[in-house]
Amino acid sequence: MKIKHYLILILTLLSIAFLQPLILLLGGITLLGGVIAFIYADMPPESQRAWELRITGLFKQLQLALSRQPQPPNSTGDQRQPLETSGRRELMPRLEAEADDAGTATAGNDNARNRRTR
Repeated sequence: MKIKHYLILILTLLSIAFLQPLILLLGGITLLGGVIAFIYADMPPESQRAWELRITGLFKQLQLALSRQPQPPNSTGDQRQPLETSGRRELMPRLEAEADDAGTATAGNDNARNRRTR
């Protein structure tokens, strides 16, 4: 066998190993689509029309939901900030103060340790 044949064999084995989930997903979606098409074709025309209207309504709702612009915050005079930012701003001074306290306590311990080793 030529090197080209070995490369083709290796690429085939790798594609089978790594693309199997994708192929399984696409095959499953195709099977579901076929079953749904078969069921839809066996329905009476009135039921088909009802399903068409239902699906069209769902697509319109989805389109409206995706096309909505974000609403600006209420201008009722409420000056409070959102919880995330106000909570962070309140915690920052406390965290800095605790870090300063911890720093002085550790600095004292380091000095005591250094005195013992001298």
